[in-house]
Amino acid sequence: MTRRIVALVSALVASLLGHLALWGGGGVLAQEAAQYARRGPNVVAVLVLVLGLLLIAAAIATVAISAAGVIALGIIHIVVSLLTVLSPADASGGSVSPIFGIFAFVYRTSQSVSDGLYLYFPTGFGLLTGVIFLVVGLAALARTGASSTQARVVSVVVAVVVGFFALAAAVSGGFRLYASQLQLLSGLDALGLVLLIAATIALAIAVLTVRWSSAGVLVLGAATIVLTIALFGLFTTSTLPGFVMSVSRELGQGLANALPDGNLALVGVLLVVGGLAVRWRALRRPRATDPAPVADADVTPAASV
Repeated sequence: MTRRIVALVSALVASLLGHLALWGGGGVLAQEAAQYARRGPNVVAVLVLVLGLLLIAAAIATVAISAAGVIALGIIHIVVSLLTVLSPADASGGSVSPIFGIFAFVYRTSQSVSDGLYLYFPTGFGLLTGVIFLVVGLAALARTGASSTQARVVSVVVAVVVGFFALAAAVSGGFRLYASQLQLLSGLDALGLVLLIAATIALAIAVLTVRWSSAGVLVLGAATIVLTIALFGLFTTSTLPGFVMSVSRELGQGLANALPDGNLALVGVLLVVGGLAVRWRALRRPRATDPAPVADADVTPAASV
């Protein structure tokens, strides 16, 4: 019970502080990218964003102690994300969504944190993060022992193929929802919602492979981090590779937000740290089929005769 309480409190506190730092640093970087004002890295904003990523990584790492914290975080993220997406801000002067009322309060407190917050939940990344927290926590409860070679291979194939589809669909669908709600003020975008739901289910399947092996989520997470750093370091909002825009305008514009604000990097970090934490926890728990250790019998001189 004590371990559960410690893990729960630690996860909630680390996640809250981490997300505030992530939104603060990412909001500044996203605004600079959108205004084509990035002549060099904003060192302070980058450091704040990295601090946020480390704190959120610490939150998901608590699954090695107890799954209570990450499961709670997953439920909170999913509920807030669904309320944000399904009850958009009312621009007609009528009732205002309570979620966007909270967002407005954050805006009055800190504009940079508000900018990052608006790029997190309305774009669907809060939902993706919640799914990762929840599935990692549930998978950790069921996994025991080391993985077989076959399980590692299958997990890598499934996680990479399904995971990258999920990320592409989430970025595209999330941008459609963000644009329709907060830019065009036209309400809920049906296609964007379908893409986001499909992406959420696909990502859940990819993360679920950690139940049998962490190899898949480690590869997917590491690749996501590397691509985020490479694309953000090489391209600004206006110079993303032409093939990205040719594949999907929504994908290109969604990446223009998800790269500088740190949301895509967060997904990668959660996958890597979550996979490692689940593996460490599983290695400490023997399989049900493993033989119980046999205590050494006392050997006396008389017995040895």
